[in-house]
Amino acid sequence: MFKGTEILSQLAGQVAKRKAILAAASSCGLVAKCAALGRADMLVVYSIQLSRLPTSRLGDSNARTLEVAAEIRNVVFSVPVIGGVEAWAPLRLDLEGFSIGSQPPAPA
Repeated sequence: MFKGTEILSQLAGQVAKRKAILAAASSCGLVAKCAALGRADMLVVYSIQLSRLPTSRLGDSNARTLEVAAEIRNVVFSVPVIGGVEAWAPLRLDLEGFSIGSQPPAPA
């Protein structure tokens, strides 16, 4: 699991070296896996795939973003995962479940 301070330190190091930072948007594990293999610096989780469907209701966007993040963390371990745009719900402001980072599954 990546800590926020680790992510910020890594990004600050890249900025100091004048290297580009690549944040790849993802709303599914396949896209996230490809972005990680393409050496993205971070994955930004979005729950927007549901909001694009004309018959869907957003509901609790935080809950949906956490579901998407869990799917992504299940396949990507080497890249930090953060919540992105539409990763909010005005009626639910608790963000404790939005831990930053990826973590490999526990050994069986």
